[in-house]
Amino acid sequence: MRLTISNIQTRLITISAGLLMLVLNNCITPFEPERRIIDKQLVVSGSITDGPGPHFISVNYTPPFSDIKQKSYLYPNNARVFLQDDAGYEEELTATTYGTYKTADDTKGVPGRTYHVVIILENGTRYESRPEFLAPVPAIDTLFAEFKPLPSEDVPGKFAVYLETTDAPETNSYYWWNWEHNETLPYCKIVAIPGGGRLAYPCCNPCWRITFCEGCFTLTSDYLNNGKRLRRQHVTDVPYDSKDPYYITIKQRSISEGAFKFWSVVYDQLNNTGGVFDKSPATIQGNIFNVNDPTEQVLGYFMAAGVVQRYFYIDRNVDVLLVRRPFNPYIIAETCVNCENKVDRTNIKPPGWIN
Repeated sequence: MRLTISNIQTRLITISAGLLMLVLNNCITPFEPERRIIDKQLVVSGSITDGPGPHFISVNYTPPFSDIKQKSYLYPNNARVFLQDDAGYEEELTATTYGTYKTADDTKGVPGRTYHVVIILENGTRYESRPEFLAPVPAIDTLFAEFKPLPSEDVPGKFAVYLETTDAPETNSYYWWNWEHNETLPYCKIVAIPGGGRLAYPCCNPCWRITFCEGCFTLTSDYLNNGKRLRRQHVTDVPYDSKDPYYITIKQRSISEGAFKFWSVVYDQLNNTGGVFDKSPATIQGNIFNVNDPTEQVLGYFMAAGVVQRYFYIDRNVDVLLVRRPFNPYIIAETCVNCENKVDRTNIKPPGWIN
């Protein structure tokens, strides 16, 4: 093989580059970031509405950094939680599980009154929320859905759900919306079978699955629409994954200005996409404080709100091809299991349900 000047130069460059990479590789010092130990912080969340009870307040601690993967969320033992209003009403809530406390079933907030919570830990530390005014809420005038195609074979479209309501002109209003979906639940218990397959136990009594999205909400103010009709307010999107009608309940709340500002910041941080125009993450200041130490940072928000709800059937029988994927059927058990009321299911027939 003949070596030309060009060949020699190319080989020298290659060898030099290789030696340089070897040197640089041996000079790399691993970087171990310093981990700060952050004390656990109290987190309080919950609300009172003028809807039927019970109403819930959760009192928890943030997990330490080392326990985030284990999700060993802590909560104070033997805490006492009180609900109070500006007319002298007081109720001590009942502890349930995992730092959750509930009011009596017949407890209802009264529009026009102001509410706050008091939390007393076992060591005597006292926390309170700043007063929240329970504002009345207008009715939901209209609910409707519009089909929008998507470039996907599995879910070739979605139904955007909108509502319209008429704002009251007397005061500044702030609105919050969330939703809940119900569908029949044929099996109340499903267990894995050794060697493969699943055994399904039918429900002994009528049962409905409850689906909701934790942290999914929309909100707005009447800043540009005071006293006018709020039109085409988008609430959520429903997937086009079946031709069956989709039962959804929309809840509309009238919240305070403080709650609106708090949840607006939460919404912005939940929906950050990592873009250059996203807002910088920041600690979100709530309305809970330590009575004897105002410098302590307490997380969360207690909210008072007027609430109305309205159910709606979405007709998903549109003229768009829907590919049904094969489903591995269950082995059906010969015995049944009672449907009990839980967070994700109910044996109470949803209002307006069509069999």
